[in-house]
Amino acid sequence: MLESYLSGRRGYVFRMPKERSPVVLMLSGGMDSAVAWHILIRTYRLIPYPLVVGRGRWDPQVRAVHAISDAIRLRFPDAWRPPHVVYTKDELRSVYPSGDPRRMDPQEILEQYSTANDLLSNPRLWGGSMWHVYTAYMYAQKLRYDSRLPVDTVFTGVTADDGRFVPTQTVPFLRLMMVALMQMAQTDEFQFGSPFLEPSLRIRLTKVAVTRMGIRLGVPLAHTYSCDRKWPYHCGTCLSCQSRMFCFSKNRVADPTWYVGKNPLRFFAKTMVKKAATVGYGAWKSLPGRGGGGMHR
Repeated sequence: MLESYLSGRRGYVFRMPKERSPVVLMLSGGMDSAVAWHILIRTYRLIPYPLVVGRGRWDPQVRAVHAISDAIRLRFPDAWRPPHVVYTKDELRSVYPSGDPRRMDPQEILEQYSTANDLLSNPRLWGGSMWHVYTAYMYAQKLRYDSRLPVDTVFTGVTADDGRFVPTQTVPFLRLMMVALMQMAQTDEFQFGSPFLEPSLRIRLTKVAVTRMGIRLGVPLAHTYSCDRKWPYHCGTCLSCQSRMFCFSKNRVADPTWYVGKNPLRFFAKTMVKKAATVGYGAWKSLPGRGGGGMHR
């Protein structure tokens, strides 16, 4: 239904912008968005303006973004643009209109309606995903009016199999966000999509395929960050870490990621403790009168 609406409204569902066109890229610091940054420049000849939503200056995702940005600047100096980082504090509490983020409370909607001037006061957005998309839209408008850049497309790094685990990373969600942003921008030309998942262009790449593409293009995947726990290093047990391991394993490439549960330092410490305990017990047994040693000679 949404695709029929888009086709009837402007004659197409989604089309790639012309070469050297400025676009906004929602950058998370993960492998998918890092590969998206590369192919938007190398394959489609676009000028991405990355937008990062971080939780603080010590956010490991922000650290990963800067590492990816350094690699992009060296390889594509003409198309590189510095990432714009937006820091938020407890953004989920300010986004969700009720205690349960899965639904909107009708009472709160009525409380936002002001009968004095017939306007909505303090409007809120439903869900963290919509909040991030709206932030990207506002950044696109800032580039359009402050820098005179005709930005009308926002990209995200959603892959073909992300929707199996995250309901908001599916084709219907991409279409719904595109229609919503068209209404916000008051223009039929505004687009929202992914370079890895676009049925109208016959593009459907899984995370394994995107990882393979990143390896082939020389993307610094070792510096990307994917952990759900937001620890300084990958935990190795969450869903995103397991997916990361799976992608490297399926491509038969050694995983360069430093996992907390599998790092060499922890393995070395465990080995040395075991060895020290064994050596210590052996030395104790060799003492005179302890069952061994020179008194029996």
